[in-house]
Formats: sequence, C-alpha cells, structure tokens
Amino acid sequence: MRKILSLLLGSILFFSPLFVSAEASPSDCETHFSDILSQSFLPTERIFISNNFFLVKKQAELTTTIAQFADDIQSYSGICSTVYQNILRSRLMNMQKMNETIGKTLEFRRNPIYHIPVLGGYINPSFTALPNASRSYRASSTDGIHHGIDFYGNYGTSVISASDGVVIRIVSGFQTSWFDRITTGANLSELEKSKNLDVYRGNQVWILAPDGTIATYAHLSELSDTLFVGKAVAIGETLGKIWVSGVPWASTYRNYHLHFEMYETNEYDVFPTIENIHLWNWKWRYTPSSELRERIFTFFWQK
Repeated sequence: MRKILSLLLGSILFFSPLFVSAEASPSDCETHFSDILSQSFLPTERIFISNNFFLVKKQAELTTTIAQFADDIQSYSGICSTVYQNILRSRLMNMQKMNETIGKTLEFRRNPIYHIPVLGGYINPSFTALPNASRSYRASSTDGIHHGIDFYGNYGTSVISASDGVVIRIVSGFQTSWFDRITTGANLSELEKSKNLDVYRGNQVWILAPDGTIATYAHLSELSDTLFVGKAVAIGETLGKIWVSGVPWASTYRNYHLHFEMYETNEYDVFPTIENIHLWNWKWRYTPSSELRERIFTFFWQK
C-alpha cells in the first residue's frame, strides 16, 4: 500500500502545474529554459535517414517535452520578458514542426506515394527505357547498365518532385567539356564508375524522400531558381525542365526525356553522397524482366 501511495504521489507531482515563485524575475525565466533552448534540432534530412525505432522513440519523447514546455511557458508568461517569450514560442513551434515531420515520415513509410515526375509525361514501355537495360556505349566507363526509368515528354516540359523530400544535391551548368572527365578501362573502381555515370546524368537534382530513398532527376535543361541544397520540397513541386544534358550525342538527339533513378539502402543513418551512391541498390535492380513493367507502372500514382 505504501508503494502504491508513493507511485500515486509521484504521478500527482509529475503532472502538477509548475509552481513559480511570486518573487521570480526575468533572469529566473532564462535560467529555467536554458536547457531546452540549448538542445539542437534534427534536420529534416537526418529524420529521413533515421530508422523507425529511433523515430518512434524520438516522437514519444518530443510529445511529452512539447506538452511540458507549453505548460512551462504559460506558467512563466508573467515573468519572462516579451522578447524572451517570443523566443520560447518560436522554439515551441519548431519542436512541433519537427514532431509533425517525424509523424509524416513514419506515415509515408507505411504508405509511400510517388507521382509520375513529368507533367503529362509517360513511361516508355520499351525495356530499353527501364532499369537493367544495356548501355553498351558506356560499358568501358561505367557498369554499362541503365539504372533508371526514362519518362518522355516535349522539350522544356516541367519536371516535378515525385514525392515530398529534401534536396541533397544539385548539379547545373552542364558543358560538353565535362565528358573529358570520364575515365575508361577494364579495371575501374566502383567509385570511378559512379563518378563517370554522374557525368552522363548532366544537370540533375537529388531528392531524399521520407522513406530514405534517393531519387535523381537527370538530363535537365534549366533548374528551378528556388532550389537549394537543404530545401524541403513538396510532391508535385517543379524542379526543372526536360532536356538531354549528359547525353553524348545531344546535338542530334531528339528523344527528350527525364532520366529518373531511385536508390535504396537497408542501412538507415547513412547519408547519401556521390562517394557512396554506388553502394546503394537502384530500385528494381533484381526484378525479373517478366515483372518489371507491371511493378513500375503500378508504382507511380498519376493525377
């Protein structure tokens, strides 16, 4: 019985409103909130590469902290200076936003939705436009395999983000002189092949989705002026325009398309870079050709 009373008393004390002395001053307010204001935030891109166990735990911790923080702000409302109250409310809003991002991330992983990334575009049903197709023209400089899907459209058609995500890499200003960077040979390392392949992508944007998948949007002409590394983008947001940058015979090539790759890893907490992307598997890499079309055509949701 004594133990039960002790537990009940502890619960009452834990959930009781914060008592603030009538003699409390603005400096007491700053002292009380100093710890929570010193805590760092999880950037969105870090949330997207964190595993589910970590995110669920973080979400539970944040939910409790946010509720307590809100109560404390109310209790100190007559003590803290107006400027400091604004700082506290801003921090509370940022915490709530981070918790909301974690919730949306977990939901996206349960039910991922990807749009066709070209307005009015279409997937070429030919196997040559799908993952795992041969690319013999670059067999001596890369793995000689098509990693992505070609979405066809007219020159200058808008390319849109297939999902919510964060911009993690931008390559623009493509010049044909970039082909001089390509090395060839039978004994190239995977990293060398990966860097060569990157030249063939031309102008491109990398988006990290909430499920930890990377999508690369390549062969672009111009990129949206609003893009920058670290920017959060919404599904359907314009990224750039279709072209054929990175295609060796671009001057005579007229099959304008978006080259769209998706890379997956089972190891969360590994931030994707050009140096390690070759360690990731491109989506549908091991899908039998007999199933490839159906899986890809049913994967993308079209408006």
